[in-house]
Amino acid sequence: MVAWGEQELDRDPHVFARQCLNQALASTHSSSVPDVFIVADCRRSADLSYFIDIFKRSNCILVRLHASTGVRADRGWIYTPSIDDEDTECGLDGITDWDYVVNNDSSDSTHNEFIAWLMAKITSIKA
Repeated sequence: MVAWGEQELDRDPHVFARQCLNQALASTHSSSVPDVFIVADCRRSADLSYFIDIFKRSNCILVRLHASTGVRADRGWIYTPSIDDEDTECGLDGITDWDYVVNNDSSDSTHNEFIAWLMAKITSIKA
């Protein structure tokens, strides 16, 4: 499956991001574009660039979820070479211009702060 996906991305680096957007638009059953799209789980910089090119950077909110290796291991994660060091898992590690980084090591209060920030940010973009 990964090999097939890589072949598709070699031909068109935006193939999956475009399909995601097209499917989301088709599922709205509306002639207008929704005010907000939430795209979860972008894996590559090409995915981010596609959405930024379509919607412009000022209308995109880039959020990274981060958990330390120790916490991830406590949750059952085991590093697997040739999986966890591939673009599908670490392709965005070099990105530095996140609007918000959620520390997923911490408590619900941190997540509540993020949700409040996100709602305010969405509201400011829609205004």
